[in-house]
Amino acid sequence: MSATKGDTQDIDQLYAQALARSSASALDTLLDPLLRAAHDKEQSKYLFEKLLSNPAQFIQVSLDIGDDSGKLIQSVFTQNEPSREAVLNILSALRANIKSLRHNDTAHLESYLGIYFAIISKTKVSNPQHLSLFLSYVGASPRINHRVLLILVQSLQLEKSEAANVASEYLELQMDDSSLDATSFINFLAVLEMCFPLVPEVCAQIYTDNKTKEHILRGKDEFRNSTVPILKCISSSCMIENCRSFTSNAYYEFLTKAFNSGTYHAEILAGLVLAKVWSTVQGTSNQQHRHDLKIADVAGRLMLFIDEQTTKNDQMEYNEYAIEGLSYLSLYWEPRELMRMDVTFMEKLLKVLQGSSSAASNINTSVQYGILTILVNLTKSKQSATTASAREKLKNAASPKVGSESEEEKTANIQLFNAELLKDDRLVSHLCKIKTFESSSTNISNTVVEIVYNLSCDQKKSLRTELVKQGGLTVLLSYLIKHSKMEKVGGANSGAGGSGRVVAAPSDPDKLFLEHRMRALRGVCRMLISVDPKLAFDKYDVKTVVPFLIELLDQNDSMADLNGSMTILDKYEALLALTNIAAAEDPQLQNFIILEVMPCVDDLILSEFQLQIGTYELLNNLISQPILLAKFFNIEQEQNKQRLLISLKLLNSNNVELQTILAKFFVNATNFDMVADVLVDNKLIFDEVLKITTEILHDQNEPDLITASSYLLMNLVYAAANKSENSLAQIRNYPNLRAACAKISHRGNNAESKEIMDVVNKLCKFY
Repeated sequence: MSATKGDTQDIDQLYAQALARSSASALDTLLDPLLRAAHDKEQSKYLFEKLLSNPAQFIQVSLDIGDDSGKLIQSVFTQNEPSREAVLNILSALRANIKSLRHNDTAHLESYLGIYFAIISKTKVSNPQHLSLFLSYVGASPRINHRVLLILVQSLQLEKSEAANVASEYLELQMDDSSLDATSFINFLAVLEMCFPLVPEVCAQIYTDNKTKEHILRGKDEFRNSTVPILKCISSSCMIENCRSFTSNAYYEFLTKAFNSGTYHAEILAGLVLAKVWSTVQGTSNQQHRHDLKIADVAGRLMLFIDEQTTKNDQMEYNEYAIEGLSYLSLYWEPRELMRMDVTFMEKLLKVLQGSSSAASNINTSVQYGILTILVNLTKSKQSATTASAREKLKNAASPKVGSESEEEKTANIQLFNAELLKDDRLVSHLCKIKTFESSSTNISNTVVEIVYNLSCDQKKSLRTELVKQGGLTVLLSYLIKHSKMEKVGGANSGAGGSGRVVAAPSDPDKLFLEHRMRALRGVCRMLISVDPKLAFDKYDVKTVVPFLIELLDQNDSMADLNGSMTILDKYEALLALTNIAAAEDPQLQNFIILEVMPCVDDLILSEFQLQIGTYELLNNLISQPILLAKFFNIEQEQNKQRLLISLKLLNSNNVELQTILAKFFVNATNFDMVADVLVDNKLIFDEVLKITTEILHDQNEPDLITASSYLLMNLVYAAANKSENSLAQIRNYPNLRAACAKISHRGNNAESKEIMDVVNKLCKFY
């Protein structure tokens, strides 16, 4: 139904004024009133009818009042649903307007393309056949290129097959034309460059065709200012492996000549392409490629082009190309060494990073990602072969030694570079600012995580402390929280208040994501091993980190993809971190840790001996909590009894370090009278404890083990004495115990054990 006269009188007058094309100042005042009318249901109908009845006229009115991005048409479509046929008619009218433009009328062309994109974005209706005309304008200006790109992307999303065919046909026609003039040649290159990321399979065939090669080899000599368009097209092609190989063989001489041309733009772009194809250049059969240009030459030249004070768009674009090239070159050890040693370059690079992240209006995610990729590669220590045993690695996990040197790069130099980045340049503080502005970018956050992880690999406590101070721990925790599913399992019967466990699991099963998750988990562990947890947390509660540390210990189905990359060292470092956290005298926190870790304990105490040690060190820091004591010494439940018996077997192991930790565990437990009573009351268990303790006191010489075993015996003697004479007599009459105690009493090198034995001897009346 049409709008009534009363409803449309005002809008009719406004539209008439715009149509009359009065003065520019008057026209400028009409956009806002017409936009308001377009949002009114009744008045919008009037505008909708005007649009359908004469699309070309309506579009011209929109342009005259300053609406060159299609806001008015989009608003009209919001209130009215046009048919597909109506949209196609409007798009055809737009195409006709575009085709009728003078060749140099770029201002109107840009506006028409903006309106065209607005319409297909709003209605999700496109006509891919129009792309042929639009592609012919590519190369006219950066803004026109951008708007054609937007239309092409949207068309491929809506009509992929037909849009791809149109692009392919357009390129083939250009390629088959043996007499391309300069304008057509530049257009051909620019369209090919634009389409490569969108339809790579189409473009690869065009690019590697001999006809295209002939165009490029002829055009570079015949057409002025063609070097840069050629290099941009070649650079875009490098995303395809066979295109990189083709480039190395067909255009290497052209690339080296451009690289040494002395022309700023050509040198940077040639350096970028050389960086992308370097691996194929080295693999080519043409031996000259191996010797006439070194990778360090390419890196050094691109490093010189980095400018932290860039302000012009053209300069910023080429700054970005140089950074992109260096990100590729940082995959090779020679450029990495060159970059690490160049203090001036690193200062410039970090200033560019700050400039691209300092304010919302200046954010350049491509620059950020390029620089962060370089930093990832510069801060990474290469894993070197070592003869150290797994046991030695685990034993030194809390303060691991510097790794061995590789043939290419010295680990010590990388660590020195990392320390300077952290302490002098406060790199992580700047990374935290990037996260603030670019929290939604997966690529950015992944690289930030990897850099923080690389820095955490340095074993110096001062560096890990500084890493925490600058926000490294918060960065990794924020990443883990954002990409995790946090679920509660268990409930009223789970203990520790009956609130159930909190389980962390990855929200994304993608393998690459899981690799970054592992880095985040490892980085968190390493920082928490080295710092006081009470000082490490400001944004989050310390409890937040516990489920993530447990994630490294837990073997559940949701962790299946992560488990393959986990090592014993990962588990041991998680135990060390939990032990450090559990050292806080906070019963609520300790109970939470107990609740989280207990489902893993049974597997851990039956695992490798170093994990057994790490587990009991953690338990020793939690032993004052009744819920943990019950898990081992409430032997009315069979599972608890089995846990206790396993612990006794480990106390009787052949590993003195493990025995010492277990002896301390039993000492800490028997400091509670009810636990000591449990051991004394159960004859089977009591006999086993006495047997093991007697053997340790009689046969071992390790001072810490002797001292802990002496305390354990004293606690049992006190418990037996408080129970009955019969219980005390069981200890007094135990075979070889008197002799073992006498042996300790007569040793001169352990005063603490002798003092304890004096108490035992008196209570047991051994003399």
